[in-house]
Amino acid sequence: MRTKPALAVGVLGVVVIAIGRVFGLLEMYVMGTGLVIAAILAVVFTRSQIVLIDVERKPSQAEPRAGDEVGIELTVRALRRSPSFELSDRIVDSSGFAVGGFAVGGFAAGGFAVGGSPSGGSPLGRVDISVPPLRRNQKTVTRYRLRVEHRGVITLGPALVEFGDPLGLSRRIRPVGRSDEVIVCPEWTPIALPSPRRCEGELVTAIERITKNRASELEFRSLREYSPGDDVRFVNWRASARRDVLIVNEFESHARIVLDVILDDSITAFTPEGFERAISVAASFAGSAALTHEDDVRVRLSFGRRADGTRFDAEIDEATRRTVMRSLAVLALSDREPDVRGTHDRTHVRIPVLICGRRDEGWVDRTQRALRGSGVVVVIVCEEIESVTTPSGWFVTNVADFRNFAEYWARLSRRIQIT
Repeated sequence: MRTKPALAVGVLGVVVIAIGRVFGLLEMYVMGTGLVIAAILAVVFTRSQIVLIDVERKPSQAEPRAGDEVGIELTVRALRRSPSFELSDRIVDSSGFAVGGFAVGGFAAGGFAVGGSPSGGSPLGRVDISVPPLRRNQKTVTRYRLRVEHRGVITLGPALVEFGDPLGLSRRIRPVGRSDEVIVCPEWTPIALPSPRRCEGELVTAIERITKNRASELEFRSLREYSPGDDVRFVNWRASARRDVLIVNEFESHARIVLDVILDDSITAFTPEGFERAISVAASFAGSAALTHEDDVRVRLSFGRRADGTRFDAEIDEATRRTVMRSLAVLALSDREPDVRGTHDRTHVRIPVLICGRRDEGWVDRTQRALRGSGVVVVIVCEEIESVTTPSGWFVTNVADFRNFAEYWARLSRRIQIT
């Protein structure tokens, strides 16, 4: 409760009363008494006022991306008859990534006057709303907008209710309602996952090459003459003897392709700008995997460290997409090296996709040993580096500007028109 003005008026009244008694001035005595009574009545009036309201917020987007403008619909419902009051909705950056990344604007609606404009460099802002007297269960709605420029978590609320006496001598402030979080996802762009049936490009051609004849006997398609490079295990010796030429069984390959996306988050590898580009690249794989629903291509994404020390590792689908985007929204640089898995699975075609920054000279050799058996490797570098020599079958792309990432990726995989 803010009662400094009331206290000042009360003290002034006591002083005036004292002067009136000393000099025998009845007018000053009466004036001082009036001031003291006014101060007391202001405090009593403020303490007796009860504002019981329910505050509900509804964002216009469930998962806004960095750079989006989010509309917030604020509904206030009176639980009992309430006098007029001022309502302030607080806006706090809870993650440390969105500081200075929001702006507030709005318009009047339902008797509210929306104002307030947090300064660009402050993690705390607020929207001030003047609320008229409300009847019980009466609702009123206002709207304001947030422009979020960085990934992270924005916390809205709890709201602050402020009201006072008609003379403005005493004010009372108290929090009401709960707080709500708005998860700001990283900026991302849709990309075409390398499905041999729907896409073309350098990566798609390489995948077709390593998936050739990787199928079960139930997927037999036809016989054809042997070509250099064909697996001798698929030679049909009986047909070859009849035709006096090597004949191989040809299969329709439906091998499942798994893009094993590994995001490096080591602090020595990135500048802050480069790490944001890496986050956006990883989010593009996650978002595209959940949107396209490719039957023959899946995306597995790993990054960061959980509380128990294990690495975040999940295959992306509609059930895991929100969790992945939320985790990417708050991911920070760490002092640990990424875990590059070297696995071999006869039923899946695993394509490692490494999203990284600056690396030491021995990184290529160490990674090649860890990925032994992987016929194709994609490396997406999000920092400016000198050209390095990479093994055959590696596709290295430098993303110096995320706005060009979709164009870079289209050289590796782009969707074709299917008739």
